[in-house]
Amino acid sequence: MVAAGLSPSTAHHAHAVLHRALADAVRWGLVGRNVAGLMAAPRMAEHQMQAPSGEQARAFLAAAQGDRFEALYVLAISTGMRQGELLALHWRDVDPESWSLSVTASLQRDKGTVTMAEPKTPRSRRKVALATQAVEALRRHRQVQAAERLAAGPLWQDLAVVFANEGGAPVNRDRLITRSFNPLLAQAGLSRIRFHDYADVGIITISATRRPPCCWPKGSTRRSPRRCWGTPTSRSPSTATPTSARTCNRTPPA
Repeated sequence: MVAAGLSPSTAHHAHAVLHRALADAVRWGLVGRNVAGLMAAPRMAEHQMQAPSGEQARAFLAAAQGDRFEALYVLAISTGMRQGELLALHWRDVDPESWSLSVTASLQRDKGTVTMAEPKTPRSRRKVALATQAVEALRRHRQVQAAERLAAGPLWQDLAVVFANEGGAPVNRDRLITRSFNPLLAQAGLSRIRFHDYADVGIITISATRRPPCCWPKGSTRRSPRRCWGTPTSRSPSTATPTSARTCNRTPPA
């Protein structure tokens, strides 16, 4: 199969399917032996992570400015959250007052059915600190979504997901890649990489240990979350300085 031009992973999966089928045939007495076991399975090519550099990440964020999913990309590159975690976010998971969000689910699609599944491990259920740029991007995103909701009227599905399609339903993961992510890579002059490689780089543009001015305490009380959504700062992706995801995910000080 590999000699015919198919990938090693395709050949590996075909061998596995054939091996299981022949194993069932042996168990049912249809054949005498599993001949697939006489041949070693083709080795799957290991994927080499192609994480973008800080300069490339800033170029991508610059290209994504004004895009419908700009906030999603800002969160991915500033927190290292996976695609399924981002698409499963609900507005109730986002707390602008404490400058954080909670990862409580992951979007999964099986045979056309979309489900919000529990995180795979207890460690995956976590609280993530947000950078200033992420708070600002979410604020703009919520304003855009509110306008889309008004335009859709009764056709809007009120599921309260942060990243929804034009009708309010969760975003299709494949369409996100083909219609938004890949075109933005091309616009930024970058080669195609996996979304997970993009998120795994964990580059942040503004330190998450600094609160945006709208969320600073005033006297002994904090300002309301509504105020936090409404006041931007002057930092932009092109002028921000990258730092590590480990540093970024520290819980911001009270």
